[in-house]
Amino acid sequence: MKLPADSIILALANLGLVCLCLLAKMTHIGCCALGGPANVIATIIVPTELVLSLFFLVRDLIRPSTRWQALIAAVLFVPGLFLLLAPKAA
Repeated sequence: MKLPADSIILALANLGLVCLCLLAKMTHIGCCALGGPANVIATIIVPTELVLSLFFLVRDLIRPSTRWQALIAAVLFVPGLFLLLAPKAA
């Protein structure tokens, strides 16, 4: 059995964090607007993981053996971009 590509592992972790962030925003978990766990995940963890995912995505696209997995990871990369680039409510 082939091991999964690094980009798909990071993309799945990023998708889980995006879902966790959106769930925390919907349920209003946290004490205030700046210190809530959803804001910490959305402003610190998700962008950092997106940069790492992008690096591994490019690396896996270059390799012929992991190219299909990298294309799947690119599709899973999109929700994190939406979370990062979405306009913030005032």
